[in-house]
Amino acid sequence: MPGGAKPVTVVGANDQTAIRAGQQVVVMGYPEIAPDQIGIQVSRDIFNQRVTSRSIADPSTSTGLISKMNVSQSAVRGVDRVVNNSGEVYQLGINETVAGNSGGPVFDMKGRVMAIFYAKKITERRVSLAIPISYGMELMSSSPGTK
Repeated sequence: MPGGAKPVTVVGANDQTAIRAGQQVVVMGYPEIAPDQIGIQVSRDIFNQRVTSRSIADPSTSTGLISKMNVSQSAVRGVDRVVNNSGEVYQLGINETVAGNSGGPVFDMKGRVMAIFYAKKITERRVSLAIPISYGMELMSSSPGTK
């Protein structure tokens, strides 16, 4: 990583309820359409004059808003419970994200990871989707063979 990497903080379970539509977010990832950065290393050994190259990680960032919260809820008049067919997701108003961003962090404006970018749906409109970080944290804390 250029410049080193610092640990990030994660939006806690108590803060998940503070996430709202209209909130500004930043998506970080490695989209496949971004130009590659290649590092060139020239050998300083006079008996072995070779040049090597390697790809350098250089993430892209995109900013936008949470445009819709698709979360299960029970506060809708006239029904017992609302369940979304795509699960609990945040619809993002960020259209620059493409293949390669999947699995990347979605940050709130305090620099905390609040979601995981997972898909871009293209119909008449492009829609980016992310899942709440709580699902990733749950997955990472599970022991093999447990749910």
